[in-house]
Amino acid sequence: MASKMEGTTHELKRALGFLKIFFKNSRGLVGVIIIVFFTLMAVLAPVLTPYQPLQPFVSGLYAAPTWLKYLPTFLGGMPKLSENFYPINITSFSSVSAGWTFVKNSTNISNLQVLKGFDNSSSCLVITFSRNETGQNALSGISNATLYYDFYFPYQGAPYQWVAGMTLIVNGTSTSTQIQEAGTTIDPHTGHFPMINVTLNSLAVIPQMTLSIERLSDGGRWQVFPWPLTNQSNWQGLNGTKIINTTPTWLSVESDSFTVNSTAAEGSAAGTAVADAEFIASPGADANGWYRYALNIGFLDNLNSTVPVQTSIYVDNGFFSCAGRAFGILGTDDQGRDIWTQLVYGSRISLIVGLLAAVIGVALGLVVGLAAGFMGGAVDEVLMRFSDLLLCIPFLPLMMVLVEILGPNIENLIIIIGFLGWMGFARMIRSQVLSLKERPFIEASKSVGAGRTHIIVRHVLPNVMPLVYITLASSVPGAITLEASLAFLGFYDPTRMSWGRILNGAFSTSGALSWWWVIFPGLCIASLAMAFILLGFALDEVLNPKLRLRK
Repeated sequence: MASKMEGTTHELKRALGFLKIFFKNSRGLVGVIIIVFFTLMAVLAPVLTPYQPLQPFVSGLYAAPTWLKYLPTFLGGMPKLSENFYPINITSFSSVSAGWTFVKNSTNISNLQVLKGFDNSSSCLVITFSRNETGQNALSGISNATLYYDFYFPYQGAPYQWVAGMTLIVNGTSTSTQIQEAGTTIDPHTGHFPMINVTLNSLAVIPQMTLSIERLSDGGRWQVFPWPLTNQSNWQGLNGTKIINTTPTWLSVESDSFTVNSTAAEGSAAGTAVADAEFIASPGADANGWYRYALNIGFLDNLNSTVPVQTSIYVDNGFFSCAGRAFGILGTDDQGRDIWTQLVYGSRISLIVGLLAAVIGVALGLVVGLAAGFMGGAVDEVLMRFSDLLLCIPFLPLMMVLVEILGPNIENLIIIIGFLGWMGFARMIRSQVLSLKERPFIEASKSVGAGRTHIIVRHVLPNVMPLVYITLASSVPGAITLEASLAFLGFYDPTRMSWGRILNGAFSTSGALSWWWVIFPGLCIASLAMAFILLGFALDEVLNPKLRLRK
C-alpha cells in the first residue's frame, strides 16, 4: 500500500513539474488558449445561437452582418439596411380591438365576432355574410369587407421579403350539383369505365379573398392571392366546408411576381397562385413609414336565389413579418441560414475530425512502427514497402475517390483520413525502435529472459511516447485542413455544417463577394491549425531536454 502511494505521489510530482515547465513556454500557452476557446465554442454552441446550422430563411438571403449598419460609409458601412421585423404574430384572436380594424360595405355582412374555433382550442374572428330573402331580386352580388392592421416600418432600406399569411376556415350554406363522371371499376361486359352520377357540394356564396400589404403614404402595394377563387368549383369539399392554410406566404420585394403555395384539406387538391406584385413609390424614397396589412374579402352572391344563404369565414393565426437585409453577427448565406451559427457548429466538426483522425493515424503508425522496427526481417520489409506504396499515391485524389465511394459523411471522413495518415509516423517510430533495441538495457532485459511483449511494453514504448505526444499534436492541423479542403471541393457531409462547407457555399455562389462570409471561416481554420502546431512545438521543447538546454 505504501509503495502504491509513493508511486502515485511520484507520478503527480512529475505531472506538476511538466505543467510548470510547459506553461513557461509562451507558444504552448497561446496554443492552449486558442484550443480552449474553440472547444468552449463547440460545447456551448446551443447557448451561443438559438438557430440550427442548416435552418433556412432565418432572414433574407445574402443578408449582411448587423454591425455594418454602424460603420461609417467610407469604411463600407451600410446604414440603411433593414433587419427582421415582426409587427404581427397572433396565434389566437382574443379581442376584436387588438390593433385590427374591420370595415364593411354591406348590411348583409355582420359585425366582427370573437368565437371559439372549430377545434375549440383557441379564439378566432368570425366574418359572416347572410341573406334571408329569396327570389332573383334578393341576390346581392358582391359585398366587400376588409380586416386590416396598420403598423410602422422603421427602416430606411426595403426588406428582402415580406412574409404574410392567415389560417382561414370557410363554412356555409351548400348547394348540390349532379354530374356524371367515369367510375373507377371497369365494366366486364363493355370493357370501359361506366359513367356514374356524382353529387358535388359547393358553397352557395363564394368568398373571394386576398392578402395585401400597402404603404399608406404613396399607395405602394404588394398583393397576394392565398387561393385562386375564380369559380364555384374552387370550393368543392365535404358538406360545403373548405380549409385554407396559407402558412407561409412569401412575397418578394425585388421580384415583379411571387408564388403562393396553399395547402387545402377536406378532399380537394391544393393549388398555386401566381400574381404580379405591384409597388408604386416615389423614386429614391426610403422604405420607412406607415403600412397596412389587410385581409380583403368579397362575398359573391349570384348563384342560388331559392334559399336563404349564409357563409362564415373564421380567421385565425394572423401573422406578418419581413425578412431583412442585415442579420446577426455574420449575416446569412444563399439560403438565408445564419453564418454565425454555421461557424459555431463548424468548430465541432473541425475538432472532432482533427482529434479522432489524428488519434487513429498515430495509433496505426505506432503499431506498425513498433512491429516493423522490433521484429525486423520479412515483417519489416512487407510493412515498409506497403507504406512506401501508399506514400507514392497522390493523397488528395485518393481521398476524393474514397469519399465518393464510401459516402461523404463525417464518420467515413475520419476513418479515411486516419487510415491514410500513419505512414510517415510509422517510419519515424521504426527508426527509433531500431536504435532503442540495440541499447544495453534492452540487451539486459533479453539476458534475464524477458519476452518480446514485455520488452516492447515496459522498455520500448515508454521511450517513444514523447514522440507520440508531439506527433499527435502536430497531426491534428493536417486533418483539420484536409477536411476543410475536401468540404471546399464539395465532398462534405450534407447533414452537418463545417468551416470548409461554409467556404464552398461562398465560392459556389456570388457570396464570395461578401467578404465576411469568407474571411471568418478561413481565420478559424488557420487559427485552430496554428494552435495545434504551437502546441506541438511546445511539447517538443518540453519533452526534449536537448532543446530546453539549447534555449
